[in-house]
Amino acid sequence: MIDFDKVDAILRSRFGGYIRKGSHSEDGKGCLIEIANAAIGAAWSDHPTLWPDFRPINDAYDSDEARTRHLWPVLRKYWHWSEWGEARQRQIIERVVILTVQRIIAELPGLPAEVAQRCREATARAAERAARAAARVAAADSVLERACALWIEALEVQP
Repeated sequence: MIDFDKVDAILRSRFGGYIRKGSHSEDGKGCLIEIANAAIGAAWSDHPTLWPDFRPINDAYDSDEARTRHLWPVLRKYWHWSEWGEARQRQIIERVVILTVQRIIAELPGLPAEVAQRCREATARAAERAARAAARVAAADSVLERACALWIEALEVQP
């Protein structure tokens, strides 16, 4: 796999420096996975094969600037995902789910206090059901920033 600094250059030169929402034709715009696939010379696609499926985070927000600022460091950290063992991948995904429930879902406006507290105390089992909902959280840049930070923090778990 190519060095990520080259991927940075491709983002700037071919894609105008921004990650876009949605899927695209090869027209100079791309979502995170399309850009990553283009950088390694893979077929044009927004379907992840070498990385986790970041499409829900990529497509949940309208600001290209915020998306790029917060999501690009996530791709950098997960660039070698396909080379990690399945056990490590599973451990990281589980951690992302738990952190999402504890720190994002628990803070959703209008959530009853007892439900919010259960979310803050969530373990892997309790978090699994709520993980899908996290991708549909309100479109605020702060939520995008927190979601991306959780993906990066999840890497701190030792295999």
